[in-house]
Amino acid sequence: MYLVYDIITKDDKNLEVVVNFPSERYEGENAIDYQFNLQKTIRENIFSKHLSESEIYELIDILNQVEENQLSQIDTIEMLERASTKKLRNLSVAFRKSLKEGVSIVETLREASLPRYIVMSLESAQKGGKLGSTYVNIMDILKLRLDTQSKISKILRYPKIVFGFLIVYFFVTIFFIIPSSLELISMMDPDKFPEVSKKLYSMSEYALKNQITFVLMTLFFSYGMYKALYFLFGKLILFIPAIRKIEEYKDISLFFSILSSLQESGILLHNSIKFASEIITNKKMKNNLLGISKKLRKEGGTFFEELQNINFEQKVCSFVFYGEKSGTQNVYFKRIKNIYSKKMNDQIDIALEFINPITMIFTVGIMLTLYIGVNAPLLTFGQNM
Repeated sequence: MYLVYDIITKDDKNLEVVVNFPSERYEGENAIDYQFNLQKTIRENIFSKHLSESEIYELIDILNQVEENQLSQIDTIEMLERASTKKLRNLSVAFRKSLKEGVSIVETLREASLPRYIVMSLESAQKGGKLGSTYVNIMDILKLRLDTQSKISKILRYPKIVFGFLIVYFFVTIFFIIPSSLELISMMDPDKFPEVSKKLYSMSEYALKNQITFVLMTLFFSYGMYKALYFLFGKLILFIPAIRKIEEYKDISLFFSILSSLQESGILLHNSIKFASEIITNKKMKNNLLGISKKLRKEGGTFFEELQNINFEQKVCSFVFYGEKSGTQNVYFKRIKNIYSKKMNDQIDIALEFINPITMIFTVGIMLTLYIGVNAPLLTFGQNM
């Protein structure tokens, strides 16, 4: 059996990809997974740039406006042609081809290599005539993800600013503060200088003679040090309980947000759990939820029981239990999302309270080192006079 994919390249050319499909190895749901991953791999090799989450949000917003106002596919193309990024504007080519061939918008979206939960939600919603509400749900999920990323980046924003300030302060010290003292320093015995002072003054002499070289070397070294510290800091902060909780609460909030959207689109619970699990960053949690998905598909049972078996958060288990008992699972899924989104925000505030003072102490330490290094010889000279 062969699968044929007709894909549009960036220069508006058709590319036909033929792949041998081992049908004897993949049946039913496994065959769907195989084809989806295969299509994704092909597109990843053809389209070098993927849509960012903000671009996906803009795309879904355009489609939602078309659906709400009952506009035509031609209107969709025109709106995409006026989109904010080149990658989105390029999508109008694929939509124009779909219009000619009578292919649905949802099918065309597969070409954009969107996350699987979005594609599956839209395909199911299209069959059930629920595209409008599904667009809104997906936008809510993307907004939650974008807001979460923005809030988490706040934790490292202050250290970044401080690092930039320290580089500027270092250049001012080397190029202006030390040179203003060189005449006085030349009257002193350099062997009596502290080691820090010797290095700073020799650096300043070299910098004044080789300004461009010194600036480039310093910037290159600073960038390397910044990357190393950023990596080390990112690893170390995971040992802080408040930071670990941010990741955990983020995963739970996003998982149940996507799970709710997939359920509203009409996708079976075990498949919804599977697709929603793909966004989880914690490997243990992800594998546990994928295991639940498989077990529910093969053996049945309840989501609540399986969550309890893997010792999931008790509050989550309770809400899932209430939802299953009352037949209002989605209501409780959304409630879980809201609760853990708030918990995550609270943990971010705690993390900021912890990290900002540490950054300030580090900054003061560096500035004091530079100050002492520059002024120690001058203070010694003043005492000997």
